Amino acid sequence: MIVFDLNNSLHMLQAEEQIEIEKILIHLSSLFTPYQKELEEDYYLIGKIDFIFAKAEYALNLDGIFPNINNEKYLNLIGARHPLIAKDIVVPININLGKEFSSLLITGPNTGGKTVTLKTVGLLCLMACSGLFIPAKEGSSIYVFDHIYADIGDEQSIVESLSTFSSHMKNIITILKNSTKESLILLDELGSGTDPIEGSSLAISILETFYQRGSLVISTSHYSELKNYALVTDGFENASQRIRY
Repeated sequence: MIVFDLNNSLHMLQAEEQIEIEKILIHLSSLFTPYQKELEEDYYLIGKIDFIFAKAEYALNLDGIFPNINNEKYLNLIGARHPLIAKDIVVPININLGKEFSSLLITGPNTGGKTVTLKTVGLLCLMACSGLFIPAKEGSSIYVFDHIYADIGDEQSIVESLSTFSSHMKNIITILKNSTKESLILLDELGSGTDPIEGSSLAISILETFYQRGSLVISTSHYSELKNYALVTDGFENASQRIRY
């Protein structure tokens, strides 16, 4: 009983101590009430300064540059690098789009870097529009698009009864409905997942629709029909992705 009573007294003292601590904290907090506005402004400024320094440090780590922002709706990326691939292994690319042609078709072997090229262009445009430096060489220029749409990867789903082809078509239908002449559109393996003849014909129709709309488009493909179409059609250009050995 003696130990029991002592234990109860200890808990009572601890509870009273906690109450006293809360009273002291309430009193100290109330002293700052007249300076609430100043403290909120300081908190905002400190956060903004920290954000600016974080962007600067990230730019240094990337060896990034401040791109030129043009009003003529074109892209000119010189020595562009994917920001998430190590600098010592990434292969820089050059992309020019929007001046002499508005649709670029990239062909090449598997594992040649076609999809990485699409992702690099999309990420660098988004980075520049977010106020970040981009991993590219001086002289690179981007346009501020109203939207950047991408259909990259395979989103087939057994649960939703979506095949590879239908999942791509679902994304492209959404892009067709929402894109404008101020949009950048990135399409990976356009028309794949179905009969090659039907897929290439459908891909040409889709690319022609985006061209007539005035959007800038970069698409990858293995279809020879698309390569030939780009060779003989104004506004289209072929590009090849070379593997570095």
